[in-house]
Amino acid sequence: MVEIKRLDVDLFQSKYLMYRDDGPLNPKAVTRKYSVFNRYNSSLIGYVKWHAPWRAYCFYALNSVFDTACMREIAQFMEETTKAFKERSLDSAQRKAAKTRRINKLDRLTTARSNAIMDSVVENKEID
Repeated sequence: MVEIKRLDVDLFQSKYLMYRDDGPLNPKAVTRKYSVFNRYNSSLIGYVKWHAPWRAYCFYALNSVFDTACMREIAQFMEETTKAFKERSLDSAQRKAAKTRRINKLDRLTTARSNAIMDSVVENKEID
């Protein structure tokens, strides 16, 4: 397994390649785009970005030639970014579910309280 180190907030490095986080593709995008550079001469060799039909990050190569070592590094980077994105999505889904449960519980409590108030009003009217 190749070691991919984070050098900075938006910069990663493996044995032969550098990956720069270019941020979201557009302002509403959830996924990010990464530029992939040759580590030794800093030439841009392609991009890693989300491919929706496959639900994974994929490599979009420019006019480049790769050996197996470089392809392994790129593949590992895509696997790690896909896994990290899906874990964030899962966390987001869990937060939304928890929020929905809280709202539903609050609605039930509010309804129960309203019913209790109405019952006490009805009892007071019956006593009068």
